[in-house]
Amino acid sequence: MLPFLTEGDAELRTEALRSLRKLASPDTLSLLPSVLPLVREGNSDERMLILAIVEKIGDTAAIPPLLWAAEHFSSGESRRLEAIISGMGLKSIPAVIHLLRNVSAPFHSRSVALRALSRLAMPQLLLITEELIEDELRRAQAAVAAHRALLAGGGSGVGETVLIRYYRDAASEGLEFVLEVLSLTGRLPDFDLIRASLAFANPRDRANAIETIQQSCTRVLFQRICELIEATVPSSGLQQSISTAMSVEQVLKQATDSSIALEASAGFVAFRERGLPDGFELLRARVDRSDPGQINEWLIALLPRFVDTEVDFALAAHPVDRVAALVRAEFFTDARILALDYLANHAVDHSWAPGEVVYDEDAATEELFIITEGKVEVQRSKGNWTASAGATFGQRVLMGDQRRQERAVSRGCRALVLPGRVVMRAIEIFPAMGISLYQFKTISAVA
Repeated sequence: MLPFLTEGDAELRTEALRSLRKLASPDTLSLLPSVLPLVREGNSDERMLILAIVEKIGDTAAIPPLLWAAEHFSSGESRRLEAIISGMGLKSIPAVIHLLRNVSAPFHSRSVALRALSRLAMPQLLLITEELIEDELRRAQAAVAAHRALLAGGGSGVGETVLIRYYRDAASEGLEFVLEVLSLTGRLPDFDLIRASLAFANPRDRANAIETIQQSCTRVLFQRICELIEATVPSSGLQQSISTAMSVEQVLKQATDSSIALEASAGFVAFRERGLPDGFELLRARVDRSDPGQINEWLIALLPRFVDTEVDFALAAHPVDRVAALVRAEFFTDARILALDYLANHAVDHSWAPGEVVYDEDAATEELFIITEGKVEVQRSKGNWTASAGATFGQRVLMGDQRRQERAVSRGCRALVLPGRVVMRAIEIFPAMGISLYQFKTISAVA
């Protein structure tokens, strides 16, 4: 049965998982090394089957890889994982607390761990609450300082474009994590309502949310939370300030030492783009001390960019380049960097010569296109329009249409191509991105 798990046929793989679910028991621990690696790239059905297998086996060794994979879980999958961890009982507490204390772990993963621990053992959560809040506030405040330094530096290269969005979102995630901790420990009512009021509500509701936060914590903690609200919530009405001053070079050096692949890689790219000295030596030293894995692979892929030569290498696009293209796309203005990183990892870079047809009117709507260079003429019955760098076309893939109903002709362009199923999966994982897309950004597809 196990050999079928590596088959390219999704239906065959799903049937194999269904069969393994029936066989799974505490005596089948040997199944875990074969099924757990599939959870990251599997579809929703496969993930739910894997979670069911883990539940029947009941081994806490599965908790760390599942929590790390929860970075790209939908809400339903996250709740299922919470229930499984809770069902394992007190023996799962050490693994959950270990991940909670790791500030490098993905935001979604830590949130799932936090909710699971609150259901499992509230006394243990209360014991580490102050530690969690302090660590998260310190990280979020550092992100705010880095974000402001990069904005003041005025850089517009690929690396700094990614880091500016990365640090903005890191501060927002830090604020949300602290508010969720306060809510789960009974100090703040209804975290989801407070978060929504801060993000979307009118000024009166936002002020009520801030007053509710004030009543739930000490004066010192409230002041630190206010600093994050002022930095991350537009028109918050607060006048707090995070005074820590950093230079751009300090921010970039700090980024290059990160244990997160996107932050570290973007830091090195920005280092190179600014022409700062000793970049190659810094990168080589970082590669030498990095363990095998994503961060090591991303950093190795950057090495050719730091080699000075008269030969014009045609360098392949790096994941940071793809993330930067999505950050610059107006279509994804409100998307979090985590969502863009997910999309970038599934995007394909493609180019078309002038006059080449990208798709015809009767073509199936299977992909979304984000232009990184050049232009495309989109021809419709109501008139033509020209899409240039930063623009998106082919939005009908998100609207349920079976056919394009328009023709796209290249004027010489390069674009990121996103399969429609990937975008829909990203919306499932990151609902806020879906709300922003469907509110008004698909209107241009039928204008």
